[in-house]
Amino acid sequence: MVEHLEDLRWAIIASLIAWAFATAVAFVFNQRLITILERPLHLALLHTHSPFGQRVVVTSPIAGLAIPFEVAAVAGVIPALPVIVWELWRFVAPGLHRNERRLAFPFVFGTLFFFGLGGLFAYFVLPIGLTFLATFPGGNAVSLIVDDLS
Repeated sequence: MVEHLEDLRWAIIASLIAWAFATAVAFVFNQRLITILERPLHLALLHTHSPFGQRVVVTSPIAGLAIPFEVAAVAGVIPALPVIVWELWRFVAPGLHRNERRLAFPFVFGTLFFFGLGGLFAYFVLPIGLTFLATFPGGNAVSLIVDDLS
């Protein structure tokens, strides 16, 4: 039992190291990532009568500092995912039967593929939903769409 906990501990440590490294790299490209993530919001703001135009409004003093760190932390998961999945596989595989191991690759590949496909779909459909929500109150209301992840 103790050996399994040791294996689990090293798998978690390796995954965290990969995530921390990928997060540090993502932090270097943070401004570019934020620009990409704000695109749906800017497309929705084109259709509103906001006094702020297409500028993003940050509503708390800490949000301007927190948002870049949160974006980097979440974006770091994507390049670290192969290491995380590999470490998970190394930990789980010895406990699986041969036929279960055979089914693991299609399951993992399909899950990751459809997760990515769903993310892309949401990224391109989000402007439509945000535009609807921002313009629903009509011309008399002012939309204040907040970019606050916390």
